[in-house]
Amino acid sequence: MKDISLAVKEVVLFIYQTGNLTNEFVLQNSMYEGTLAHNHLQSLYKADDKKEYHVKKTFELNNYQITINGFIDGVLSRYTLEEIKSTHKNLEEIEISFKPEHLAQLKMYAYLYMDENDLENVKIKLTYVKIPNYETKSFEEEITFKEASDFFFETINEYISWIDKINKHSISLLESVKIMEFPFPNYRLYQKKLMKECYNNILNKSTLFAIAPTGVGKTISTIFSTLKALSNEREKIFYLTAKTSGKKVAIETINLLRNKNADIKAIELTAKEKICIHNEFNCDPNLCPFANNYYTKLKNALYDGYNNYDVFSTDIIKELAKKHQICPFELQLDLSNYMDMIIGDYNYAFDPRTHLIRYFDTNDYENILLIDEAHNMITRSRDMYSSTFNYLELDDLKSYLSKVKPSIKKSIKEFQNNILNYSDDYYYTDFLIDELISPIRKIAHLAEDALNENPELPNHKEALEIYFNLKGFVKISDFFDEDFRFIINKNEIEIRCLDASNKILETLNNHTVSSIFFSATMHPIEYYQKFITKGLGEAITIPSPFNPHNLSIMIPKYANTKYNYRGESISDIISTIEAMISYKTGNYIVFFPSYEYLNLVVSELDNPNYLYIIQTPTMSEAERHAIIEEFKDSSYTKVGFFVMGGAFSEGIDYIGDMLSGVLIVSVCLPMFGSYNNMLKEHFDKNGLDGMNYAYQIPGMSKVIQAVGRLIRSENDKGIAILYDERFNYTVYKKLMPPSWVDIKSYYSNNDLKNLIKKAK
Repeated sequence: MKDISLAVKEVVLFIYQTGNLTNEFVLQNSMYEGTLAHNHLQSLYKADDKKEYHVKKTFELNNYQITINGFIDGVLSRYTLEEIKSTHKNLEEIEISFKPEHLAQLKMYAYLYMDENDLENVKIKLTYVKIPNYETKSFEEEITFKEASDFFFETINEYISWIDKINKHSISLLESVKIMEFPFPNYRLYQKKLMKECYNNILNKSTLFAIAPTGVGKTISTIFSTLKALSNEREKIFYLTAKTSGKKVAIETINLLRNKNADIKAIELTAKEKICIHNEFNCDPNLCPFANNYYTKLKNALYDGYNNYDVFSTDIIKELAKKHQICPFELQLDLSNYMDMIIGDYNYAFDPRTHLIRYFDTNDYENILLIDEAHNMITRSRDMYSSTFNYLELDDLKSYLSKVKPSIKKSIKEFQNNILNYSDDYYYTDFLIDELISPIRKIAHLAEDALNENPELPNHKEALEIYFNLKGFVKISDFFDEDFRFIINKNEIEIRCLDASNKILETLNNHTVSSIFFSATMHPIEYYQKFITKGLGEAITIPSPFNPHNLSIMIPKYANTKYNYRGESISDIISTIEAMISYKTGNYIVFFPSYEYLNLVVSELDNPNYLYIIQTPTMSEAERHAIIEEFKDSSYTKVGFFVMGGAFSEGIDYIGDMLSGVLIVSVCLPMFGSYNNMLKEHFDKNGLDGMNYAYQIPGMSKVIQAVGRLIRSENDKGIAILYDERFNYTVYKKLMPPSWVDIKSYYSNNDLKNLIKKAK
C-alpha cells in the first residue's frame, strides 16, 4: 500500500480551479495582499474564535494510504468555519459561485472538521475581502456531515484516479527501462565506456565532466545510461542544452528509446515568445483568448495531453493548446509536472530569474541534470547572473506613473542627482554603489505598489515592462559578491558576473542529486571544472572513434589576422579559399570572428567560380534551415561565409558530403574591450593566467567547435585550414584536441595546394 500526503488546497485547485492566467507580477502581489487581508480579518476575531485551525485525516482508498490536511482560516464559535479570499473585483459582482474552488475548499474542510469533532452539521462561511479597502462580502450556508462526506470522497476519488494514473506510469517506467534495448545494432567505438561512466555517476549521485568527441554518440549514451540507472519515482531528468537543434536531437532520441521498450514521457520546453500562438504577443487575459479562462480549461487539456501523447514536442504542445484554446507556454509548464524528462535551455535550471521554481526552489524531486554542449555553460552562467538597466527609462516610468500614488518622483530624482557624480563613459567597482542601488530598490518597490493599485492605468503595459527590468536588476544585485563588478556606462548601470561557479554549485548541491556535463570541446578540462562547478566532479576523456587521419589540418606560418592587418589579409584569404575548393567538388565554410571581417572579404569577391552563401545578423530560423538544406546537395561547389560561435558553427551535423572543408579565419579571440579586460584582471588577481582564461581558451573553444562540424561520421573526410600564424604557437597547440594529429604548416599558397593534393 502506497502512502500519499495531500493538501486540501492542492486537491481542490486541480479539480475545481477556474479563472484567467495571471502574470507573475499580479500573482506575487495578490499573494502578499491576500496575506495582509487575512491577517486583518483574523485580527477582528473574538477571544474564543480560532484562526489557522489545522485539520488532518489518514484513511485508505484504492490501495493507497492517504493523509490529507489543511488550515481553516477561522473556526468561529466552534460551529462556523470561515474561508477568507481577497479580491480586486467589485463585491457586487461576486456570487457564491464566483470561484468554485473556494467553496470546494471550504466543503473539504467541513468534512475534516466534522469528522474530527464528531459533528452532524456546521455552518460554512465564504468571505471575500476587497483590496485595498478591506470591505467584505460573505456567503453562509449550513452543510451536513453526509453532504460534506459525499463531496469530499467524490473529489478525492477523482484526484486519486489521476494520481493513480501517474503512479502506474512511474512504475511502468522503472520496469520498462530494465528491459529497454539499445536502439542501434552496434555500439560505436568507446561508446560503452562513456555509458558506463554516466551510469555509475547517476548511481553514485555524483557530478561528471565528460569530454566526448563527435561520433561517440553523446546524446543517446547519456540518456540511455541515465534511464538504466533510474531507481525511484521521485527522480526527474532534465536534458539541458543551449541550442534548439540540441533539443530536437534529444526528442528524436527519446522516440528511438520508446520504440525499444522505454515507457518514458518527455516534454520540450520552449520560450514564451517562440511558442506563443496568439497573433499579438500580449498575455493580458482581456486581449488573449488563450490566457482568458486558462485554469477553467486546464484540467481537460492535461487529461487529453497525458492520455494521448508521450513525447511533447513544441509542435504537439501548440496543437494541444489550439484544441483547448489555452496558453501553450503555461500548458507546457503544467504538463512538465507529470513528465519523466524535461528538455530545455540551461536557464530553466540555473537562471535565478527564470528557473523553474517548482523544481529548483523545492526538494519535491530528485533532479538529474544532463548538460549538453557544456562548454557554453561558463559564458551562459555569467550572463544569467548579470543585468543591465538603462536608467533613461526612469523618465518614461515617471511619466507613466505621474498621477498615481505612491509617488516615485522623489526616489527617481535622488538617483538622477547621484548618477551625475559619475561622468566617465565607463566606470566600474568591485562593490555596489549604495547611493545608486538604494534609490533603485525604492523605485522598484514603489512602482510595484503603484502598478498593483492602478491596473487600469494608461500605459500600464509599458510601465510594467520597465518595472520588470528594474526588478530583474534588483534581484541580481542580491547575489553581488567578489565575483561581480558594478559598472556605470553611458546611460546604463550594469552588474556583471565574472564567475558564476559558486551559484551553479549551489544549485547542484541543493536541488540535484546528480549531473553530467558533456561536450566535445572542454579543453583544458580544468578550466571548465573550475568555472562551472568550482572544481567539483570527476572528469573523463573519451577517445575519438574516427580515424584521426580523416581530418587534415593546415596552418600557415605567415598569416596575420590581427585587427590592424585584416585589410592586408583579404586577397590571401580569397586565394586560400580558391585553393581549398580544389580539394573536391562540394561544400565549404569560411568561419570569421566577426561580421565586420566577413563583409570585408565578401566585398572583394570578384566573380568567384563557386556559389557563395552569406550569413547575416538578422537571419531568421527559416533562412538558416534553408541554408542547411542547401548543403545537402554537394553536386556543385558552394562556400558559406559564416561567423564563429553562430548558428552554423555549433550543434549542426554536416554528415557525409555535406561539408568537405572549413577555413577558420583568426584565433577568434573575444573582442578586446572593457568587459573582457575586466575578466582578465579578475583572473590575474586570483593567480590565474588572465590572458589565457579570458581570451585564448574561449576563442579556441569556438575554433574547435567549428572544425568539429567537418567529421561527423566514420566515413567523413575533410580539410581544415586554420588561417592565423598564432595557431603554430605553443599556447594554442596545447589547447588542441588529442584527435588532431594530422597537422601541417605551410609557407605559401603553393605549399597549401600541394598539401591539399596529398590530402585527397
